[in-house]
Amino acid sequence: MNDVERKNRKNEILNIKHLPPLSATATQLLETVSDPGVEIDLLAKIIANDPGLSARILGLANAAFFAQASPVNTVKEAIVRVLGVNMVKSLAMSIVMCGVFDTSKCKNFDLAQYWASALGCATLSRKIAMKIPVAERPDIDGVYLCGLMRNLGVLILAYIFPVEYGAVLKALADDSSIDKRVIEEELVGLSMLQAGEWLANRWHMPSSVISVIAYNGNDGYQGDFESEVLIVGAVSTWMSYFQRGETYSLNGDARLLDRLGLEVNILDDVEVDFRSKWDEIRSLANGLV
Repeated sequence: MNDVERKNRKNEILNIKHLPPLSATATQLLETVSDPGVEIDLLAKIIANDPGLSARILGLANAAFFAQASPVNTVKEAIVRVLGVNMVKSLAMSIVMCGVFDTSKCKNFDLAQYWASALGCATLSRKIAMKIPVAERPDIDGVYLCGLMRNLGVLILAYIFPVEYGAVLKALADDSSIDKRVIEEELVGLSMLQAGEWLANRWHMPSSVISVIAYNGNDGYQGDFESEVLIVGAVSTWMSYFQRGETYSLNGDARLLDRLGLEVNILDDVEVDFRSKWDEIRSLANGLV
């Protein structure tokens, strides 16, 4: 793809008119994200008004991952007993937002794998954030949301350019050493980071999420959300190796060691704990497809 074609392709997505509209549920959930004092009853009511979303939230709350002694039967129970307000907000919002994209026409795109990566990144990012000293610690629930949404651009490209992005996925499957951003720009015309940043801005998502999407992998970022960008960036790198079955350790990532000051033994413990939960996380992901 030459420069003119690449520019035209970028303009095509930036000027897209047929982006599926956000549902009323998604719009209401977006409003709750910026309201730390949202009432549990209101959040439960918003979710309960969407039967499909309710079923998924209840399924997550009842999963073995959260080890509940008795069944969770209502959204409010899921919030109070298991997941908590902020995690439910993050999960519900990502479910309804990602649900507007039909990726079925994109060959080689695996929605279950997408959700496993998203849930895995969110879970591991949150675990790492909790190990940072309180004085320097970012909002751990905000980090979780950033981890969930960091690959949002993939869904846009798979939805708008299914053939081209299918070719990207095949190229990456054939050769894991390929630079993902380079092959995306070559075959599609723009990267998932560019597409994700555009959509996150258009949907008025939290500034932390926009920053993490836009600067994922950019170790030179310095700004209000530096910790979020570093954590999710490090976890994104680790997840890419982990899901391919390749060896890579958190304890060798300078972003976590030098920039955030975490200790090797702490990162080792976090990694071991996450690995022990991976099968359950994948089961959760399958339930979201």
